[in-house]
Amino acid sequence: MTTNQQIDRIINVLFDRQVRKQADFTGVPAYNELCRELFAELPGMNEQQFRNLLFILVSKKIVNIHSNTLSDAYSEPVSLTPETIAWYEQFRSYLAYLDYMQEKHRPIIADEDDEPDVDEKSPGRVWLPAWAKIVILVAAVIAVWVMFYRN
Repeated sequence: MTTNQQIDRIINVLFDRQVRKQADFTGVPAYNELCRELFAELPGMNEQQFRNLLFILVSKKIVNIHSNTLSDAYSEPVSLTPETIAWYEQFRSYLAYLDYMQEKHRPIIADEDDEPDVDEKSPGRVWLPAWAKIVILVAAVIAVWVMFYRN
């Protein structure tokens, strides 16, 4: 099971208990108990991995902790952030949300043959082909050279 699948599983259970059953964070078991319950069938999961998962959840602002420190939060209940609840109501899966965000931020690739449209050019600037810019640069260098070294 990947980390994203584990995160999806935690969000799903917290969403079910916190939103569908309309319980506040005190109605959710402590984070460590929740992880033991969810990942009991996975032999490789241990306390350090549960702690790492909590760090990921907090750093991605998926859950709120209800203690002073992150290490104390491990044995306390956690709750979903309002933002997480909002997008989870829409997507119903962390993996679907990640796919959506990846698609949303994918750059649009333009064809190499596309010429810039008149609308894409900045107003007030004159577009010159590369060869014209080179000719102007050479002329400027010659003009400076003639001005200073003419004698």
